[in-house]
Amino acid sequence: MQPVVVVLVVVASVAIAELVASLTARAVGDDTATLAGRLLAVHRMLDLLGGVLVPSLLALVLGPQGVALGWGTGVPNRLARLPRRRQLLAALAAPLTHLAIAGAVAPFRGVGVEICTVALQVNLVCAVFLLLPAPPLPGGALVGLLLR
Repeated sequence: MQPVVVVLVVVASVAIAELVASLTARAVGDDTATLAGRLLAVHRMLDLLGGVLVPSLLALVLGPQGVALGWGTGVPNRLARLPRRRQLLAALAAPLTHLAIAGAVAPFRGVGVEICTVALQVNLVCAVFLLLPAPPLPGGALVGLLLR
């Protein structure tokens, strides 16, 4: 049952984080996702390869001790035209969402609920991964904003 739980947690966590990133971008003044019809289209944010196939394969091959990562298609945005503080808020939305999910499930980790343990691990890994200073990731945007 472990691989199925991991894939479900990855899909749900990535979808929630992408949705929050989209809503945050809109709240700070970027209407690109709205104009593209992707503001609340969670199904369009999930990537078949990165959101289902890769996590499934990693969960099956690596087993319970492995890390199954996934990714969404990303939220279209044009944040560069916004003030710096608003860009920071938008860039931090997805990593902070993953940390919030991890914090919400952490108290239930030791009570025999397997999905909570998996959700904690997956969301902590996703938050750290998103903060890596690589250009397509929010961490890359944060580095760019800090160096400006």
